[in-house]
Amino acid sequence: MRREIRIGLCVLAHPLEVGHDRAAQLLEQASGFLREDPRLQPEIFPVPVDDLQRAVEAGELLAKADADAIILLLATWSDDALALRIQEATGRPIILWALPGIHTGSLCGCQQINACMKEIGLPSWFFYGEIGDPRTKAELPVLVRAASLRRRLGRTRIGLLGRRTQGMLETAFDEFGIRQIFGTEIIQEERGAFLQRAMTRDPALLRETWDSIKAKVGSLQVPEDSIWDALKVYKSLEEFMDRKDLSGVAVDCYPDALGVFCLAASLLSEAGRVVACEADVHATLAALVAADFSQGPVHNTDLLHVYAEEQSALFSHCGAGAFSLASSREEICLAPVRLAEKGCCVHFPGRAGPVTLINLLGRSGTYRMCILEGEAIPGEMDFPGNPVRVGLPVSVDDFLEEVAVKGFGHHWVIGYGKFGRILAEFCRHIGIQARLLKKGI
Repeated sequence: MRREIRIGLCVLAHPLEVGHDRAAQLLEQASGFLREDPRLQPEIFPVPVDDLQRAVEAGELLAKADADAIILLLATWSDDALALRIQEATGRPIILWALPGIHTGSLCGCQQINACMKEIGLPSWFFYGEIGDPRTKAELPVLVRAASLRRRLGRTRIGLLGRRTQGMLETAFDEFGIRQIFGTEIIQEERGAFLQRAMTRDPALLRETWDSIKAKVGSLQVPEDSIWDALKVYKSLEEFMDRKDLSGVAVDCYPDALGVFCLAASLLSEAGRVVACEADVHATLAALVAADFSQGPVHNTDLLHVYAEEQSALFSHCGAGAFSLASSREEICLAPVRLAEKGCCVHFPGRAGPVTLINLLGRSGTYRMCILEGEAIPGEMDFPGNPVRVGLPVSVDDFLEEVAVKGFGHHWVIGYGKFGRILAEFCRHIGIQARLLKKGI
């Protein structure tokens, strides 16, 4: 998924209101603030919008700029027709930014415009805070990413290498529904032919890649042949994703290709790509979202165990985590996959830190996402893969009851950082069910 975000900015004001004379100054300050974020490519309407003609001009400029989302900063209370005209011209989600100030009416105006947009069914977000203060620096860029996420997903292609995993009807996907709701295109390729081509690669051309990887791992428990085969798959999968312009790919690995794709998934994840196992397209979508918000690799896991007294749960899978998800180089071990005792997996316990867990499932009319923010705590190798023990925001009983009642699936994506609230808001805007688990559910 494209990492840079084109964000439009307009400052709205009303000539009669207190603060109109500061609108140009606020525009300059807000422009500088947005330019500090390297992920944002701001397109600025150069003068405050305080009448309908200016609103028309702003809409035309931002439409040509092809902005992903639009920030409307209210220097004062503003006529809601101006905001609606800009949204109509661009067709983009609107972030209404209210500034503190008793006499300006900025907060009042944002509330009014937001109410209008919600009533009409237009995508809008609401933010309140001073330009440049710590909270604004922390939260507004996340809000921008959420507002622009649907469009970026619409420019994203996901590959399916193989077929839906037999015995996991849960991983079946509605291709029409995904295209309609998320905008994402699915590209399929036959797994057998892919692996046959991969195995014809010359190992001598992979020596430099292997030397680089070897310097990053703590130990090896796999034979040399398994490493070369894994590297062949890695390079072939990388080329496949490049050729098809894929941001992510779901691989059909269970049970016939256990351990075949794990190292490739680890290395590609480190490079900003997403590879999900067991041909789970929904998990691939969830991983793309989590990687976008966390700005780094994510874990693809199963829920394996719960600890009622500690209010925590253990998540893991076979071992395909990016190296940077480990606490230290010494913990990283290349080992055979469990059950089949072959192939090449990447084993280490996941690092500690604040995390957001995502579970995405369904089809048109039933799409639902479970979201919870927790804390990954230091752990051991409780499972041969990338075990992550997460402190839950709710009791184990409440967590399992929610999973059971809503029918959430068995693949959980874990991204570092806390972005649950904005993700839930994104789900509401695209019209799917979102369940954000937090204290007091």
